[in-house]
Amino acid sequence: MRIVYDARMIDQPLSGLGRFTGELLLSLLESEIRSDVSLDVLAPAGVEGGDNPYLRLLAPHVDRGRCVVHYLPTAAISIEQQWAIPRFLRKLGGDLYFYPHFDVPSSVSIPFLFVVHDLIPLKVPGYVLRFEALKKHYYKSCVRRGLKKSRRCIVVSATTKDDMLKQFGGHWARKVQVSYEGSFLDPATVDHSLRARLGVEGAYLLYVGTRRPNKNIRFMLDIFAEMRARYGYRGELVMAGSMENFGFDVDRHARGIEGIRILGPVSDAELASLYAGMESLMFLSKYEGFGLPVIEAAKFRRRMILSDGGALPEIAPTSACIIPLASDVPAAAAMATVYLQTASGQVDLSTYGERFTWRSVARSIFLEAY
Repeated sequence: MRIVYDARMIDQPLSGLGRFTGELLLSLLESEIRSDVSLDVLAPAGVEGGDNPYLRLLAPHVDRGRCVVHYLPTAAISIEQQWAIPRFLRKLGGDLYFYPHFDVPSSVSIPFLFVVHDLIPLKVPGYVLRFEALKKHYYKSCVRRGLKKSRRCIVVSATTKDDMLKQFGGHWARKVQVSYEGSFLDPATVDHSLRARLGVEGAYLLYVGTRRPNKNIRFMLDIFAEMRARYGYRGELVMAGSMENFGFDVDRHARGIEGIRILGPVSDAELASLYAGMESLMFLSKYEGFGLPVIEAAKFRRRMILSDGGALPEIAPTSACIIPLASDVPAAAAMATVYLQTASGQVDLSTYGERFTWRSVARSIFLEAY
């Protein structure tokens, strides 16, 4: 069997989609797939010979004949791929095509799997800033076409599956398959000195993610301000991730609140160090299809303050503090403060992570390979 794995998203290795694509691919190749299974990997042109971490880790598998890499000039998540990728697949052949996003190219000539990570464009007001009606129509039409023509649609949580069936119809239930995500961070290899290099010392809460509307950044900042003003919390709120704003100036709002440290993007090693040293994760999204920082924080056995948005309660460990989105800022700040004062700093998550390994994800998605 030849699996054609579309890995063009690895040109952005620090993005959520890039990580999902790269980690799943490596785990598939490193697992005990059948000897008659081979992979054709579609990679983005322009990264060959560079320092892309996933291509570097892929090289030994290429040398052993486990996979062949094809470099394509067609960008992922583009209109052009709707005709260019099917044309390439007709020449290449193969028995199964895997595409790790919702906008699977049309007219794919072989059986295929595709992934829906969330329904944020449809469920979060203000998420789509321009051409909203057109983009929502495109999203719906891509997913409907994928559901109709695919062998399976992969979703990353039961919450996303429920949202899918409500939006597109319960008759698709058998075709929509839940497979959680994994985390590659290793608590055993943390460099604790990196926190000092980032200027992070003492107690702190940690936010990891973008500033998109679903992340509910204003709510989080206002809760933190209330924790300091009313309850005397003296630690910082450290924010790691993209600094691009979406309709709300995070930096301007944060300047009026004492104790906020904005780092911007950080390396994987720096991120692991930040998780290892934090008092708690703070992640209060309006909606998440999964919520990768939750399972990353759990690997380090750290506390977490979460909202009940989307899949967060589904994947949260029982030790987490879940703040209802319906709460006002004073009530939410009180809940978070009591949690920090009473919950253990090192939580027992010894069995929690078994559901969230990339090896188990690969096995659950690629049924045909085992």
